[in-house]
This record gives sequence, structure tokens and C-alpha cells, in this order.
Amino acid sequence: MPSPRTVTIVSGVASMVKYNNKVLSPFYSSLDHKVVARDVKFPLPLLFSCHLHHHLDDEIIKLASASEVVHCQSSGFFRVLHVMDSLGWLQPGSPKKLVLESPVLKSHTGTLLAAMNRVKHYADADQSPFINYSLDTLCFTPEWKAETLEVLKRGLDAGTVLSVGSQEDGVSDIEGLEDDYFSAVYEKGKHARLWRDNDTGLLEDFIQRP
Repeated sequence: MPSPRTVTIVSGVASMVKYNNKVLSPFYSSLDHKVVARDVKFPLPLLFSCHLHHHLDDEIIKLASASEVVHCQSSGFFRVLHVMDSLGWLQPGSPKKLVLESPVLKSHTGTLLAAMNRVKHYADADQSPFINYSLDTLCFTPEWKAETLEVLKRGLDAGTVLSVGSQEDGVSDIEGLEDDYFSAVYEKGKHARLWRDNDTGLLEDFIQRP
């Protein structure tokens, strides 16, 4: 009998311990996948500055090497996507799979405040020129965002990346990116909690795809 495929779950800013224990881990187990690490979190100063992302490379290579599936929630994918792509793990036919659950594909005042639970939805926040400038220079430069979307599109086209969210997702600002970068997965489902009380068919099909 073949060994179960292994899964690593990478969290973003918020801790998702209960959700990962009660929803994601049992789901992967039902598909004969073994979660070898959950609630992996990267240091926020490194995660939230593209200028410092390279300091995460050794840890990402280690965790991705140990798993066939890497499941990233929210901002957890920021460097994981680039590292897996650079190693050829997102090319067609690769045994690796990368799941992006509610990925933050844009960054501005609204997504920042929503991620901090200061507003319910990114659209509810007034844009701050100072915050936006800081995000575009110190945190996520326009060049980094453009490269991220390019890498993401390659992975989606190769069938090795699944990027999903919902209409109720108040943090992931994906307006204008839906068709090329995002699979709308149900009308309901909050940020990084898309499969709570929802059908898991889209994820199941992706995971079981050869």
C-alpha cells in the first residue's frame, strides 16, 4: 500500500489552530494525506518586506522538500510561491502542489486594516496615501507584486497551483484579478476559512489530480 502524501500548512498573520485542527487536517486525512506540519508561521518582519524575503529561503526549502502539498493561508505564500517556482516545483508534471487559501494578491490600506481586523472588509477603509506609499516601497514594491502575479499565473497554467477565495472574503482584494489568478470558490467563506461548512470539491479535485 503506497504511503500517504504529506502536507504542510503555512499560516499567515492570524493563527488558524482550531480551523486547521478541526477542518483542514481531517479533510486531508480523508484523502489519505498526512499533515506533517501545521500552523507554520514565518517572522512577520521578514514576511512583510519583500526586501527581506530571501532570509526565509532555507526554511521554505526544508518544509517544501518534506511535503508533496504545501497549503498556504492568507499572506503565508509570499515567499513560498517564488521559492517553489525557482526550484522548478511548480512546472507541469511536478509532484508538488501549492494551495493558496485566500491569498492577499494586492496590498493597500484596506487589505492592511482588514488583515488587522480593524475593518470588516477592505472596501470599508479609506485609502491612506502614507500607508499606500509605505506598502509600495518598504513592504511590497510594484515590481514584486507584478513578479508575484507572473509566477502565480505560470503555476496556475501548469496545474500545480490552486488559488481560491470567496465573495465574502473581506481581506483578499482580488478585484480585477478573478479571471486570471483566482478561482471563486463559493459565495460564502471568510478569509482563510473557506472550507468551513462548505463543499470541498474544488480542493479535492486539485489534490487528487495526477
